[in-house]
Amino acid sequence: DIPTRAASNQAALAVLQEAVSQLASTGVDRALSLLKHPNWRVKSAAAEGLGGMGKDAGPAAIEALLPLLKDRIVPLRISAAKALLQMGKVEPVLAVLEGEATLFQIQVLPALPEQMDAAGIQSVVRLAKSSDWQVQILAFQRLMKLDRRAAAVCGPELLGAETGMKRFRGMLAHVLVSMKEPAGLPPLAALLDHQDPEVRGLAAHTLGRIVSQKWAREEKDVASAKAWWAQHK
Repeated sequence: DIPTRAASNQAALAVLQEAVSQLASTGVDRALSLLKHPNWRVKSAAAEGLGGMGKDAGPAAIEALLPLLKDRIVPLRISAAKALLQMGKVEPVLAVLEGEATLFQIQVLPALPEQMDAAGIQSVVRLAKSSDWQVQILAFQRLMKLDRRAAAVCGPELLGAETGMKRFRGMLAHVLVSMKEPAGLPPLAALLDHQDPEVRGLAAHTLGRIVSQKWAREEKDVASAKAWWAQHK
């Protein structure tokens, strides 16, 4: 019932406050013991404390955090994932990221490192194609830091998507113009044949701004962009 739940949360808060005050002096062992506490908030705080220690937390901390990636409580999984990333353990987080809840993805994407291998980059590319606009934006932002070429290739696909970032097409087009990445031109030119006239017009206008051509968003400008691309691709 509600009173019992409130009492339980109050008791957990007391443990949490004591733990936070002692964590600096007691270190890893205290945090590891708190990961076994029955209240998820206490475990979450312990995970965050271990994450703050980074690689100094050691192998025992990593082993204790890994099972929490499968916990039923999403905020606890988030805390564990962020802690593991702070310890340099990217692979186990990427292994669950794509299949995770939207809240998890939104919280963890900004915590990913700015340097990852090809497999990690492709995982972010796939997340950028999510149907959730928040996930798309965060994944695309991370992709721009990881690999601008990959972001330039992925961007036009998002520009033509019917879900997710549809409402942010103008903003995304501006980003693609500012990037001026040659690798992004072919997928952008492919949008000139998109079924949606709005997308075709925006693609022509965006391509024109990149290659210094004054094309608007009318069908005649789409035709001009197609003719130009046929000669210059």
